[in-house]
Amino acid sequence: MSSGLFHAGLRRAPRTAARRIVWGVVTLVPLGAIAACFTVVAVLGWFGEIAQTDAERMSFTVFAVIFDLIFVLTLVFGAVEVTRQFARERAPASGEER
Repeated sequence: MSSGLFHAGLRRAPRTAARRIVWGVVTLVPLGAIAACFTVVAVLGWFGEIAQTDAERMSFTVFAVIFDLIFVLTLVFGAVEVTRQFARERAPASGEER
C-alpha cells in the first residue's frame, strides 16, 4: 500500500487498478519532485554552478541517490502491482464458464 493511501486515511488497498493508478500518482508526484530537486542541486554543485563545500556536495549527492532510488523502486513495484491487478480484474471468476 502506498504512503499516499496511509496519509489519506485509507487503511485498505484500492479495489480497482484505476484507483491504484490514481494513488500511485498521488504518491509519486511529490516524491519525484523532491528527488528532482536534490538531483538538480547535486549536479549543479558538482559542475561548480553553485558554491558548495565538499561536505554539502556529498550530502546532496547521497540524498539525491536515496530519493531517486526510492522513486524508481516505487514506480517499478507500483507498475507491477497495477499489471497484476488488471490481470485479476480481467480473469474470469472461478464459478463462470471459460
